[in-house]
Amino acid sequence: MEKQIYALLVGINEYPVGIRSLNGCLEDVRKIETFLKQNFGQENPTASEPLAEAAQNGGESVVVTSYDKLHICKITNANATYHNIIAGFTQFLRKAGPDDVVWFHYSGHGTEAWTADEFFETVEPGALDQVLVCHKSKPEDGQLLLADKELAALLHEVETLDVEGQAKESPHIVVSLDCCHSGTGTRDPFDEPFVSTRKVVMRKATTREEAIERSDEIRKLDDYYGYGNGKPFEGVPLSRHVFMAACQSDELAAEDPGGGAFTAALMRTLSQSGNQINYADLLMRTRAFIRKTRDKQNPQFSTYGNFNPFTRFLEGSPLGSADRYPVWFNQRLDRWQVQAGAIHGLPTQPETPIQVALFSTGTNGRKVATATITSTGAQKSTLSPLALEAGAAVSETAENLQAEITHLPVPPVFVWLHGVEPFVQKLKDNWDDSKNVQHVAGPEGEQKPMLEVHTAPDEAGSSFTHYLIKDRRSGRLLQRVPAEPDAAPTAVMDSLGKIVRWERTIELKNEQSLLLNKFDFELLVQEAPVKQQVFSAGEVLIHLDTEKYFEHIKDNGEKLLFTRFLPRVRIRQINQDLFFYLLHLRPDYSIRSYAGEIPFKMANHENLNGVVAFPIELNLLTEVSKRDPETGELVLVGKNWALSEGENEATSYFKVIASTEEIDIEQLLQDKLGGSRDDDFEETGDDRISNDWCSKTIKLTMLRQENEIPGLDASALTLANGAIEIAPHPELRAGVGLQQSGGGRRSLDPTHLFAL
Repeated sequence: MEKQIYALLVGINEYPVGIRSLNGCLEDVRKIETFLKQNFGQENPTASEPLAEAAQNGGESVVVTSYDKLHICKITNANATYHNIIAGFTQFLRKAGPDDVVWFHYSGHGTEAWTADEFFETVEPGALDQVLVCHKSKPEDGQLLLADKELAALLHEVETLDVEGQAKESPHIVVSLDCCHSGTGTRDPFDEPFVSTRKVVMRKATTREEAIERSDEIRKLDDYYGYGNGKPFEGVPLSRHVFMAACQSDELAAEDPGGGAFTAALMRTLSQSGNQINYADLLMRTRAFIRKTRDKQNPQFSTYGNFNPFTRFLEGSPLGSADRYPVWFNQRLDRWQVQAGAIHGLPTQPETPIQVALFSTGTNGRKVATATITSTGAQKSTLSPLALEAGAAVSETAENLQAEITHLPVPPVFVWLHGVEPFVQKLKDNWDDSKNVQHVAGPEGEQKPMLEVHTAPDEAGSSFTHYLIKDRRSGRLLQRVPAEPDAAPTAVMDSLGKIVRWERTIELKNEQSLLLNKFDFELLVQEAPVKQQVFSAGEVLIHLDTEKYFEHIKDNGEKLLFTRFLPRVRIRQINQDLFFYLLHLRPDYSIRSYAGEIPFKMANHENLNGVVAFPIELNLLTEVSKRDPETGELVLVGKNWALSEGENEATSYFKVIASTEEIDIEQLLQDKLGGSRDDDFEETGDDRISNDWCSKTIKLTMLRQENEIPGLDASALTLANGAIEIAPHPELRAGVGLQQSGGGRRSLDPTHLFAL
């Protein structure tokens, strides 16, 4: 069946008495509807039906209108009640199957409200929900506010359940919010003429303590959709989706009678490119357009559940790569700049210039200029004057330029290439030097190869040939690529580039950073049933066995042995906002960021003393919460990671990056081998740190542990990489287990725990 698109569009201009009305929200909905019909549907509808379970308000029914493969449900003004919006998810968006697309857009008021106790104690240390303001004129309309936690629950259902509540595979999910405080998942007037913001203040209490005394300002867990009502609290579910917001969670979103600034910029970008744009480029160009007129509104972009941002908008096929970086002309400094710096692996003092090629984006994207990087900053670097290609013209107001590194003056990774001709020559003819790998003729000599590409027949002994990519340090076979297809050399080079990028991301660090002493990076590892160990940065070796850890039997009978992880940051001596990003570098050479950007806002913690825990959504990717069978206490644990049946060892890395400014972390991510997947900073004048970043890494190795010495006549058994030797004895039989002690801490400093 052809891919279907399900769009739920909510816009509210007219609110009940007591809530200021807006001007441009219905215009936002109209713009998006027009774009969808022009690019994915048709002008005249093919079908129309009422939305199931939706109540009628204001004299109009809520209907679903189909335009061939495009299905649109608009909920506006008085019909945009809490219950009707939820029905839009449960009765409409949940119809989307695994090959379909879902787009939920909201334009209206956004605000903050005191969160329920359960969220405050676990996932919402700032004590506030970011909420969408629904239309409510009578009790049966439901709640006035739809919280970000409820939106998370609704999206999780769209991802995993159909309308009948049966399990299904995930559709392609897009969320966009044009409202104030929208930066975490969820428009007050300015002094500027004809411009207002989409915000309304709903809280009467100024502190949580005051809200508790009032007793009517803090919602109960049972009042949140998807939580409570007899269900054990297990945190906030996380779904695979891309999220676009008009502003950060502590900013305001502007509008005028022509619509919201964010939606206008978004639709302008999409209208210029159709669907020939990926999500990373869409954010870059949308943000650049808004920043021309709104210096206090920064659109946000996050991906969750390993959503690939380098895929075509509302379509999902691969488009673009993380190897290209946004370029713009800084009018104040009178120079070109690129969104790439030391944090992306560029050397700060290269022996020879870093060379880049500039490309225009879009359907007719081509190389338009070359340049060199003259100064490397933490996250942004300065370019030399552009050398234009023949016939090319580049305006200083261009919004669609990207740079690709063509020469990086760092030592290349050497690859021993050998085997069956002509396949070796075929790969040499298509060798891509931009991947920073260099092939050598043999395994010896000054240029010691780290990797090996060997062309050989497959294991069955037939004449069919593969490129075998191996790690010469460990002898591990990394990938088998069929050599016959014309695209084989490109696939091999892509894998080599990912391996090199993965290795260099591990080594990414800034030893001169002033942030290094501001926090500690820790990893909580859970043993069955509820015991946890805490390890600090460095190397961790875990011996897995079925007595201390967890075993899961898949439907095909395969047994997985796994543990659970919760990375966290212990913050100390911080007097400013920081941004944290967690990377998981997995054994398959993928680089993932499960939770996106994790801001630490001082405004939320300035009155805190002692130790405070800050769990977030990493622990909610899978069913990983567990209750103590005796006390009933919920233990928040982290991401599952398993040893497959027959796999005895696996190593991956957890890396946290801390920065004083926001980072487009998507540029650091990649899929597994073979997988498809601008302001300048100034000194602040006080003791706060600017334009700084650092990273800390934990290397984690899991080993399968057998708890019994097999056979009385067996030879000596070595454990812990040879550090322990156990000799058999004819009169002794015992179980053996190893456990690494957690790191201690000798400090009385007040700290904050900030779980990643």
